[in-house]
Amino acid sequence: MLQAHLDSQTNAFHRDYLPAGYPHDTQAQVSVVRFMRLLLKHERGLLRNLLLTNFREFNQRVISGPVPRLGDLVVAIDCAMGSHNQLCPVTNIQAACDGTTRIRIAFLRLAVVDYLVNRDAADPMAVWATIDYHLEHVRNQSEVFATLVIEKDRSLFQNRHIDDIPNAELRVPDDVEVHRKMARVARAP
Repeated sequence: MLQAHLDSQTNAFHRDYLPAGYPHDTQAQVSVVRFMRLLLKHERGLLRNLLLTNFREFNQRVISGPVPRLGDLVVAIDCAMGSHNQLCPVTNIQAACDGTTRIRIAFLRLAVVDYLVNRDAADPMAVWATIDYHLEHVRNQSEVFATLVIEKDRSLFQNRHIDDIPNAELRVPDDVEVHRKMARVARAP
């Protein structure tokens, strides 16, 4: 998608911002693809670190309080990764983040934490490969799954310190939980 966007730019853009010969020269294309992969790697690392705010110490950043609530995490991600030319008020950031985006962020946080806490060390899948697999699965999930993700995020990370959260609770809702919730919803008057 990004490559198509770059290819659709004007010749002046190609000349000013991309390697000589792009888009026709194979070496120039390879150079651009490598650079995009490097940028994405750093963006994923930054996102992972933000998702783990006050969950795990890293890069001399200590745990300084409870795990952030979802709304606070949305603001932190937007401030660190958004492409704003100026600071936005917190209310604007939170208003711009729709329900689907909140569900995805809550899911990503649960998936990263689940991976770090519950995965077998011998498992060869990297955290993002596991998350990509889960995201594909999530696309086919019901509204009940989304509700469970938000409920779980709220119950786990609502002003709680990470030491107060049992590791067994730090996991993505599974199909059994989804089916139980669906059955409860179906039985409700």
